Amino acid sequence: MSALSLIGSIVDWGELGLTVAAATIAGVGITAAFSVAILGAAQFGEQRRQGEMVAAAGAALVAVVALTVCVAGIVFGLIVMLS
Repeated sequence: MSALSLIGSIVDWGELGLTVAAATIAGVGITAAFSVAILGAAQFGEQRRQGEMVAAAGAALVAVVALTVCVAGIVFGLIVMLS
């Protein structure tokens, strides 16, 4: 029995591929959501200084929703890892 056939029988390549894909999607998704949260917070400060309260409220809403997505993703990841 060669080493390659032994590795092939030990490793489930389908499950490994799904794990890598899920980790990549989660990493990019959480990073993008946090970037949007930072953008929303920066826009909130700028719009508020300029006196545009409706735009500031919209930017604050964007920041809060993006942070909620980040926290939900982290909590979901912890639940999956601990179960």
